[in-house]
Amino acid sequence: TSGPGATNLTTGLMDAALDRVPVIAVTGLKPRAGMHYSEFQDVDQSRLFAAGGLNSTDVPAPEALAPLLRDAISTAVTRRTCVHLAIPVDVQAAP
Repeated sequence: TSGPGATNLTTGLMDAALDRVPVIAVTGLKPRAGMHYSEFQDVDQSRLFAAGGLNSTDVPAPEALAPLLRDAISTAVTRRTCVHLAIPVDVQAAP
């Protein structure tokens, strides 16, 4: 949820952004309690995608998901770019 899949996604998103194709990419993250503790194949996804000039946001809490997704769709469509949302597994599992 936090390493190789996100790094593999980078090339496709950068290419789509250069072609001005609106894309919303959603990836998983490890639980929020484990954030900022390095583990095997752990990647700071927001920094990775932002370094390539992409919009990237970590979803901090379950109640933030809907507004961030709405903003991501708006940004991708109006700016014709790629937007990345990283959702921690505990946020995904929340009711």
